[in-house]
Amino acid sequence: MVVLGLLGPQCAFAQFPFLGGRDYKLFKDQAGRFQLEYPKDWQPTMGVGDVVVTFAHKKGEAALLIKRFQLLDDPGQINDVFGQLELDALKMDQPQATDMSFKIAGANGRPVVVIDYSRPGLVGPERGRQYSFPVGPEVYRLNCTSLTGLFAKYDPQFLHIAQSFMPSSGVAPADPAAKPSQTK
Repeated sequence: MVVLGLLGPQCAFAQFPFLGGRDYKLFKDQAGRFQLEYPKDWQPTMGVGDVVVTFAHKKGEAALLIKRFQLLDDPGQINDVFGQLELDALKMDQPQATDMSFKIAGANGRPVVVIDYSRPGLVGPERGRQYSFPVGPEVYRLNCTSLTGLFAKYDPQFLHIAQSFMPSSGVAPADPAAKPSQTK
């Protein structure tokens, strides 16, 4: 059974029990650029500018921010140079971030740069993980954060979101079994 609903005038979501289970809903970008699954008890809010959408846990314990960044050209092979560029971009965006590291992984057969970091938050230290998905001349940055002490609790949900991210580029994933690995 598919239940469709409308969240504001800008984004549609559906609950597909056979995809991520009853705990997730499917989010489709209003411009048709991507889709992903997010926890059903999280609230999406449409973004402005480069921020496409944000999702927040109902208790405010965790959040996801999705940004779209236009590159000058297709980055080509995703390697350590591209990973370092993404790390440098995050350093500029999060100047108070520390303990930053990255690795190259895969999700839905697509390369992804996974960056882990720490930062001060409004109510205490936070841990973050950014998944950077290059899609042609664009990069989608899924930035997941929570209080440091709660990160392990939300890490499986962050990983599920990243694994379910699927751009609508029309390119079939090379290896649907590929998944980003968790960074410890």
